[in-house]
Amino acid sequence: MKFKKIVDVYERLEKTPARLEKTDIVARLLEETPDDLISIVIQLLLGETFPKWMDKKIGIGTQLLIKSVANVTGIKESVINDWVREEGDVGKAVGKAVTNKKQVSFFSEELSVEEIYNTLNRIVEFEGTRSQEKKLAYLAKLFVAANEKEAVYLSRIILEKMRTGVGEGIIRDAIAKIYSVPSKSIDDAYFLVNNWGVVAKAAKDKNLEKLGIEPFTPIKVMLAQKVRNLEEGFSTVGKPCALEYKYDGFRMQVHKVGNKVKIFTRRLDNVTEQ
Repeated sequence: MKFKKIVDVYERLEKTPARLEKTDIVARLLEETPDDLISIVIQLLLGETFPKWMDKKIGIGTQLLIKSVANVTGIKESVINDWVREEGDVGKAVGKAVTNKKQVSFFSEELSVEEIYNTLNRIVEFEGTRSQEKKLAYLAKLFVAANEKEAVYLSRIILEKMRTGVGEGIIRDAIAKIYSVPSKSIDDAYFLVNNWGVVAKAAKDKNLEKLGIEPFTPIKVMLAQKVRNLEEGFSTVGKPCALEYKYDGFRMQVHKVGNKVKIFTRRLDNVTEQ
């Protein structure tokens, strides 16, 4: 799947403030996305490469990104930094650098969604000696192949600063619209599996009710709502309901299979090693 297709969608999403129109745009893209890419495409629409609960951090900041772009384009880092200040957006500054590049690249192929995902997945693995050098080399491969518009959104993906106004609510509504499933059913499934691609495929196959908890994938716990008294509480959650004492302390999810253990916070951060 060509990255250009998603870039076109990003542009349309940025131009409209209307939630319903954004939902329609996302729904049309998801309908045209192959099943094996649906998880990746949804993450990219959210401006991320991996779900937040995964032990995967790209680990590339603004200056490392600019250094890579400077290497590819032949434009000084100081000039690109000036453009960042002028534009107020790293993505637009990088797009400008790609347009004005002094170094010409030959035989570069069009960027694909698969290539971007696989490259960033590889970058995540680099640690220790020469890791920065390796990250720069892999980033360069992407920016060499990117045109101006692709460079803008590629930068935002890497830095996780997308600015298209697409959140999980729009993704949920788009899936519900495509497969004619109630939004609540989509929400309930997502809280269990924490993977929009899995939810979308299950909705397509009419198998949402078969989804369940998987070890080491944190469930998205619903946080408490404050009420003034028991009557208001019952009115909010309905009857019957379960009650439990509230304890002060550190709320966590502990997942254990055999000797393998993972601990997640209520915000789904993996704190096993802390």
